[in-house]
Amino acid sequence: MAYTYTSRAIAELAHQLALSPRHLRSAQIAGIEKMLTLIEPDQVYPYEWVVFQITGRKCPRTADRPPIVGETLIADVTTLAEEFTRRGAPTRSSLAGEYRTHDELSAELDVSAKTVRRWRTKGLLGVRVVGDDGVTRLVFSRSSIDLFKRRHADLVARGASFTLLTDEERANIVALARVELAERREKMHVVARAVSAKTGRAVETIRYTLRQFDAANPTDTLFARGDGPVVSPSHLAIWKLHQAGQPAAAIAKAQDTDVKSVLAVIREMEARSLKDERIDYMDNALFHAPNADELIVDAPRPAAEELGRSAMRAPQGLPPYLKALYAIPLLSREQEADLFRRYNYLRFAAARAVAAMDVHTVGRVVLDNVRDRLAQAEAIKNEIIQANLRLVVSIAKRHVGPADNLFELISDGNMSLIAAAERFDFSLGNKFSTYASWAIMKNFARSVPEARYHRKRYVTGQDEMLDATSKATEESTSGSDLAVIRAALSAGMEQLNDREQTIVREHFGLSNGGGTTKTLEELGQQFGVTKERIRQIEKRAMDKLREALSPGLLQSFVHA
Repeated sequence: MAYTYTSRAIAELAHQLALSPRHLRSAQIAGIEKMLTLIEPDQVYPYEWVVFQITGRKCPRTADRPPIVGETLIADVTTLAEEFTRRGAPTRSSLAGEYRTHDELSAELDVSAKTVRRWRTKGLLGVRVVGDDGVTRLVFSRSSIDLFKRRHADLVARGASFTLLTDEERANIVALARVELAERREKMHVVARAVSAKTGRAVETIRYTLRQFDAANPTDTLFARGDGPVVSPSHLAIWKLHQAGQPAAAIAKAQDTDVKSVLAVIREMEARSLKDERIDYMDNALFHAPNADELIVDAPRPAAEELGRSAMRAPQGLPPYLKALYAIPLLSREQEADLFRRYNYLRFAAARAVAAMDVHTVGRVVLDNVRDRLAQAEAIKNEIIQANLRLVVSIAKRHVGPADNLFELISDGNMSLIAAAERFDFSLGNKFSTYASWAIMKNFARSVPEARYHRKRYVTGQDEMLDATSKATEESTSGSDLAVIRAALSAGMEQLNDREQTIVREHFGLSNGGGTTKTLEELGQQFGVTKERIRQIEKRAMDKLREALSPGLLQSFVHA
């Protein structure tokens, strides 16, 4: 069992006492009990005084052991007594005076065993002793019990009063809590204080009663995990009507409540929806500056660069919709950095506000501010995407084949562009178009050959038609498809080391324009290793390619 101390010096003392001879335990325990009667919680005590009180020995004063506050000392010494007696428990007969076991003390004070355990952290001294039956038990001396009762009379009285609660009183506490929750959506500790003021019961008693009620009534709980009030069916109904566009006054009339309560529920449900929403961003040290809003959001935007007519001219053969994309100005490096800085900061600020948000007390201003920042970020992302849509068109035109749909490729590429914008780290200083081009081409390298492979693999029709078109299919594969496959593999090969690249290229005939292949045995002789070793290296290389490329693409390559 691990013991926790506030004072490191007392923790070291506990370790030393645990190593001391067992016959000294009774004197050490007596010293602790006497010392506890002398300690005042608001005073400070030198470490040397503590050692002398427990052991009767003087130790030199050192600067690395600061004085200990009485309240801390009481808690730490109580822990110390239990720890060092656990490691070397004295016999019950070696201790003088009257002692009570854990259960006996619970019965005497008319409190639960759990309450006694809680009081031990507040200074109720317990020690481990070996009884006549050879069993080690935790016991409490009469002097330590009386001392605790004097110092914590109110606490002991409140603990005893809890066991006197009748079923009627418990039901009344639950009913009062329901009334409080109907009037204001607060956490359990706030509701418990209000009910405590009305009933005269301790806050701890109220809180424990409410938790017991929730545990016994899982379908009618008052509070959810985290001690916040549960979302009731009526709250869900109000939220559903609000999302449908109903005004608060109409909702209040339909739900037989007042407008203020409806607005409070709407705020809570909106805050909960924000808590459930994942707000990702690329963090940056500038975002944590105290004047980040002034440095980022309020800063002027960089001026757009003047572009020549050739940079704005659309390629021949494009539909009017796609030609219109080339009328949108390109972004300079400074503009890109500024937009990505704003985009990520706005999402960072929104995420930070949501994390600090209390769904039960959040105000409309905070919610509107978060929504406004997210909307601004979304508008900036759309601005970035609009300026780079021509990039998708350009790459899609290079990958489209006779049987492919250009608009489907562009739609697929647009999704890659959006994902790239959300993951781009502007702080690295790279151009977004370079990062986005790689992301789009990587996606096309997987999706385009895989789609073509799927069409050829699962095409349906008469057997005669399949036989008639088999030759054309092979020719198509050896044409544009194979070119795309090899282009994708060229990028994938960069993931391999030099030896892996050489083995793959020469075994599959990719070197010197293709055609000539080498067996594993020939490659083994070339590298001075066994054929089996070459096989292992090739397998590892192919596994790396599988991670970078889709299964259909890799299979097309192997059988090309």
